[in-house]
Amino acid sequence: MDIDVSVVISPTNLRRLIEAAKELRLTPMLPVPLETLCDIDTLKQWHTHRNPQAFSLRSEAVLTVREDGAGGQGTANRRRAHQPVKS
Repeated sequence: MDIDVSVVISPTNLRRLIEAAKELRLTPMLPVPLETLCDIDTLKQWHTHRNPQAFSLRSEAVLTVREDGAGGQGTANRRRAHQPVKS
């Protein structure tokens, strides 16, 4: 699943975004702390030198669907990305 969120860049909105991301246990794809989003100078530098189109966040947990064999009903299971699905 991919969700795009647009945020008006302001200190208040960025703090709220960080709080929501932490609550959802999302971490940046880039090797930077999530709090980097509150550093307006860094954001300006990224925009000038790298022209990013998005700041990607990910969850350690992924949603998978598998057949459980009980009447052919699929079941959704949350698991850590590095753990295999057991059949």
